[in-house]
Amino acid sequence: MDQLEEIKSKIDIVELISSYLPLKKTGRNFKALCPFHSEKTPSFIVSPERQIFKCFGCGEGGDIFKFLMKIENIDFGEAVRELAQRAGIKLTQYRPSNDEKEKQILYEINHLAEEFYHFLLTSHPVGKGALTYVLGRGISQDSIKLFKIGFAPPGWRNLYNFLVSKKGYEAKDLERAGLVIRRETRDLRDERQETKNLSGDYYDRFRGRIMFPLRNHRGYVCGFAGRILESQAKSLSADRQEAKYVNTPETPIYHKSDLLYGLSETKEEIKKKDEVVLVEGEFDMISSYQAGVKNVAAIKGSALTINQIHLLSRF
Repeated sequence: MDQLEEIKSKIDIVELISSYLPLKKTGRNFKALCPFHSEKTPSFIVSPERQIFKCFGCGEGGDIFKFLMKIENIDFGEAVRELAQRAGIKLTQYRPSNDEKEKQILYEINHLAEEFYHFLLTSHPVGKGALTYVLGRGISQDSIKLFKIGFAPPGWRNLYNFLVSKKGYEAKDLERAGLVIRRETRDLRDERQETKNLSGDYYDRFRGRIMFPLRNHRGYVCGFAGRILESQAKSLSADRQEAKYVNTPETPIYHKSDLLYGLSETKEEIKKKDEVVLVEGEFDMISSYQAGVKNVAAIKGSALTINQIHLLSRF
């Protein structure tokens, strides 16, 4: 038995699908409203005997891997890893594609960046002022820990040096993750407006900012939102003012229109209450959560997208 078959033998498709939508037993099968298209009469059938699903309305069908790929909008490799983890199986035979390998590297890099920023905010002298600011905004220590809030200190290559020099990742992968920027041919200027010649081709995208990890609903860090410190903004001259927020650009794993901040932490409460409270930004979301509104998520902007609506409809 190969490992894919072993995973299928240990995960019951009825249990898997029922964790996403209510199933009603009808004879030997189970029936539900299809999660992949709009319908009023159930045409989505799950067969426990054949361990497959089939919608007779839209035509979607397949096994546990196909269902997870479709419902989570992930590729085959991600579905295999997720289901192997659920089944308690260590993958030794599966060989991911090049695209899957690239995405896995980006997730690893973002996770390490999250840990780096969080450590600097909570446990390093360089983050003392930033921590005072965050606490002054009413964010508790528990929330800082839960949402892994961090700090990117001033300086051009702090994260770059950590990930490349200490962890051994390649600069091109940091650029693909949106964490560093390839420098232009002109010189850069540092915070003291002195010419800064960098001994390399890249510099950190996030500098002097409070860092909010942006996770997808499965908990993987896809990107970051960085908010400039008020003290730093005031110290900059009019011609050097920076945007209040800087976000990770679109990457193979981060698409702003698909993500809701805080959903990975609040999705179970949203499902329990069958409703969601939507707010604009990260501080709004965390403040609401602390005030007892646990079924909350932030759209990170003023417009709710179709993809975000589809995502919420699953909870």
